[in-house]
Amino acid sequence: MHITGERGGPPVKVGVAVTDILTGHYAHAGVLAALIKRGKTGKGSRVECSLFESQIASLANIGANYLIAGQEATRWGTSHPSIVPYQVFPTKDSYLMISAGNDRQFGILCAPDVFNRPEWTSDARFATNAKRVENRELMIELINGVLAEKTTQEWVDRLTGKGLPFAPINNIAQTFAHPQAKARGVVEEVEHPRAGKIKLAAAAVTYDGQKPKVSNGGATCMWRLKQPR
Repeated sequence: MHITGERGGPPVKVGVAVTDILTGHYAHAGVLAALIKRGKTGKGSRVECSLFESQIASLANIGANYLIAGQEATRWGTSHPSIVPYQVFPTKDSYLMISAGNDRQFGILCAPDVFNRPEWTSDARFATNAKRVENRELMIELINGVLAEKTTQEWVDRLTGKGLPFAPINNIAQTFAHPQAKARGVVEEVEHPRAGKIKLAAAAVTYDGQKPKVSNGGATCMWRLKQPR
């Protein structure tokens, strides 16, 4: 929570029980590695996983920055400490994530067919990423003003295919209705012994093009790979 939340604001929890999920993934990998070891040596392993250690191991570059360079972390919200613009912005009706990771991408953003602010690319305050970081508050204020002129979908239409990383912030209904979610089959319907047919999130992995099926085991649901006959 120390690294999650808006700049200058209080610590904020992640929206899901991410530590429980990450520890489950570490356990999953540990079990598979133990099975491989048993297959090669004939000896089993005791696999232990810790919620505490999983949190620390998952700090990734934040942990490395402290251990190697002694650099303490802080909260940045959706912003990036060394890239501008790189954050969520409000539009006329919702929110949009935009990442101009280099000066070329910033030029795409400023082009006449997107923001129509070509003068920003030659403005000494914004011409380079270093200058945009230095003038972060003013840059963000100007971008907010432009994005407020149109809806998220209008900006999506303008940005699609331009070679600039961006994405609308979808709610849960929009997430499950997304064409990619439907194409990938992220929802599976199963028969529950008491509730009848219910929908659950499908496994996020395929084996030889086949997704494991959700199998009901009483009060819990598990994934299983349906064996071909």
